[in-house]
Amino acid sequence: MNHGLPEDGNGKHPLRKRKNLRLAESIVRGFKIGVTKWMRQNTSTHKVWQRNYFERVIRNERELHDVRTYIANNPMKWALDHENPDYTQNPTHTP
Repeated sequence: MNHGLPEDGNGKHPLRKRKNLRLAESIVRGFKIGVTKWMRQNTSTHKVWQRNYFERVIRNERELHDVRTYIANNPMKWALDHENPDYTQNPTHTP
């Protein structure tokens, strides 16, 4: 059913996708504002979010798999991260 919206050839409506994306962005923005306010009022932490980090909408199963793999494997790399206060440089490891 068209509802007067242009379709992309696959029966999908680009305007509806854009509206859904804006809604998701608005929800994330509101969440981050709320968490930041709570953290600043209830803890000594004032820098809550990583700088220059941007959320990404996961659009398909492959991207979901990649994100899950990253989340599962990334903590293991913390011991080798030069920003880790317990990091000791390992001469056999090249980051």
